[in-house]
Amino acid sequence: MPALEEVHQELGDQITFLGLALQDRPEDALDLIERTGITYRTGQDEDASVITALGGTVLPTTVVLDADGEIVALHSGALDADELRELVADSVGIRS
Repeated sequence: MPALEEVHQELGDQITFLGLALQDRPEDALDLIERTGITYRTGQDEDASVITALGGTVLPTTVVLDADGEIVALHSGALDADELRELVADSVGIRS
């Protein structure tokens, strides 16, 4: 979450970030959002159907969609801010 927030602060005017809470109670997810101070968009995926449909198999999973909603990159596992910047740059050409 901190890496996503860092890159969101840099690129948020060019790309939309969405964090999904999976199988969490909504109040627990909201508490985590408040405690971490993230500002990117968030949503609830209580039954993991969204992440499964996008091809995610482990947590965390990062999915990059292009402007047409097509999956252009999928990464399973944690990413630091530099790795996330590289993934975004390689998959949709947006650089900080």
